[in-house]
Amino acid sequence: MTAVVPPSQPPQPKDSPRRAGRRSPHPPWVQRRIIELRLQGLSRIRIARTLTEERIPTAGGGARWSPSSIDTALYSCYLADAARSMGIDPEQLRRPYQH
Repeated sequence: MTAVVPPSQPPQPKDSPRRAGRRSPHPPWVQRRIIELRLQGLSRIRIARTLTEERIPTAGGGARWSPSSIDTALYSCYLADAARSMGIDPEQLRRPYQH
């Protein structure tokens, strides 16, 4: 007998009802801090370095932020919602980084 493996679920769009009720991996104060740093014009590398220096834990509880985790946060629906609640267009956060 062979085991039947169910087909994998396709990725869900950000507005999917399956995402409804899920909590952000980052608490609101961390989301606000990322938004503040991005609005100051900091690059994803500088934001990651700053959060690490400030000893703000990552979503997984780690001590060191990476530039890719900043990208993930900036493009998340949760951070977009946080930005909108602050009266900020999320697209403003996603503009090209200054060096």
